[in-house]
Amino acid sequence: MIRNLLMSVFLVPTAALATPVAEEPLSGAASDIPALQQSRPADTAADAPHADAPPAEAVTPPAPERPVLSFAEAKEQYELRHIGFDDYVVTAVSPWMAGNGGVSMRPPKTLGRWSIPYEGKHKKPLEGVGFYEKLGRADLVAAYQSNVRKKVVIGVVGGATMVAGMGLVLGGLGPRDEDCDIGRPDFSACIRRNLDRGDKRLTLSMVGMGVGLVGVGVLTYGVWLNPHPIEPYQARELADGYNQQLQGELGLSEDPARTPQTRKFPGLIQASLSPTVGPDGGGLQLNGVF
Repeated sequence: MIRNLLMSVFLVPTAALATPVAEEPLSGAASDIPALQQSRPADTAADAPHADAPPAEAVTPPAPERPVLSFAEAKEQYELRHIGFDDYVVTAVSPWMAGNGGVSMRPPKTLGRWSIPYEGKHKKPLEGVGFYEKLGRADLVAAYQSNVRKKVVIGVVGGATMVAGMGLVLGGLGPRDEDCDIGRPDFSACIRRNLDRGDKRLTLSMVGMGVGLVGVGVLTYGVWLNPHPIEPYQARELADGYNQQLQGELGLSEDPARTPQTRKFPGLIQASLSPTVGPDGGGLQLNGVF
């Protein structure tokens, strides 16, 4: 019995020592943890945008809607912004004439016509480059400015040429003739020198007059040179197109505002009362130009 007790004492610790202890697998744990830790940077790199990828387009905010104008407001805006023209006429009244059995006055003769554009019902002048700027035509603005520079250059050249011609004419009045005394031995030579000097002065004066006349002509051409790159009827066509576009922008296309008339009557009204005398009698004749 003592032997059995000792054997049980020795066997129990031995069994306890021999009992296997559950341990965590080293191979699987060591390989799984780093794999999880390395997968996170890979996912982050995949989510990051590439350097070569094009930048995302910026989203343009919608343009604010224009306020809707009433018909009266739109018409008022059109009256303030449209383009119109003022026409001017220059006439001349001829003297009396005889004919057709009596004496009467010739009808007035038109010497010139021109138009001046304006903006709005208050008639703000659009002279010069302002008309083309109002139309938004940069090409016509550049052409007008180029013609103005050309006009100035021609005027300066013409004025300088005219002054040079006047200088030559005044130079021809240069030194006076010599006093040739008939008793001098070189009397004939003195007369010849005076004649030669007179011929030179005459030639110089004629050249100066010619140069001066050329200068006057060039200066006159520069003064009357029209800097506008288009004809008057073309300007009216462009203004009409601008007014139609303005009507469309203001919503007046369906019921457009009436284009304002520049004037109902001509720029000049003349009336004259002249007596007439004929074989059958006389009287007064009323002449009117409307």
